[in-house]
Amino acid sequence: MATRHLGHTLLVPDAANCVIDVQGTYFRYAAKTGDAILIPGMLRCRYHLGTIESHSDGAAIRVTRTLDGDLGDPAHQTPGQMSVLTFTGLIGQQHRGTGLLLDNAQPGGITVNRFIGTDIAGFHTGVRVTDASAGSKCDTNYFWFHFICECHTCSYESGHRVDSNVWSVNVDATVNQGTAIRTSTRYGRWDVIMGTYHFEGQNLAILLDPGAAHNIITMHPPPEKFAHRNRGGNETIVLLSAPRLKQLLQTIAPATR
Repeated sequence: MATRHLGHTLLVPDAANCVIDVQGTYFRYAAKTGDAILIPGMLRCRYHLGTIESHSDGAAIRVTRTLDGDLGDPAHQTPGQMSVLTFTGLIGQQHRGTGLLLDNAQPGGITVNRFIGTDIAGFHTGVRVTDASAGSKCDTNYFWFHFICECHTCSYESGHRVDSNVWSVNVDATVNQGTAIRTSTRYGRWDVIMGTYHFEGQNLAILLDPGAAHNIITMHPPPEKFAHRNRGGNETIVLLSAPRLKQLLQTIAPATR
């Protein structure tokens, strides 16, 4: 395994139909600010990265649409669509920064992609999906992460113009007063293996913010074993587990006879 020390942000130029495979490489970004790896656009690309260790308050991997005009006219930039991004691991330090950041601040959107990783640990936020700005959107992305832990918030998805993403994750709120999943999005589909450590602050398995609606969340072990909070007052959220499904079937069975 090769180790590469990054003295500054590694920019992957916006591209279409591009393949990069460096799964056996360990990237170490020692700066205290900035992003370790920046991907400003990807169309039908396949990026397979190794392990990224970041000491920064930025992101280990930031996926966005443009570089604030640094690459020319944003209207002619490559969108973030129909691509696959995988990584071996993302390692943060002292609960700073973000592991994987989908930055939707610029026009164009990040849609119809697949993000796959083994472990994400040691950040303030493991995976962050930001609100999409006017002229932008973030939807129909697939996320698969084997283990997100040791983060204040394992997965945080904002909801403005963000919807219909699919998550398959194993999350564990291992930091005091931490949250495993936080979302304010709509039409999401979550398949979650859940764990939380019960510190004095009582960690949250799920925090639903205002705006969250029509999400289906399947949890194992069942949500009854963990603290969760719905701050949106929306009754369209479905928290599904084996006991709840059994109870539902028993309720509707007499009506079908």
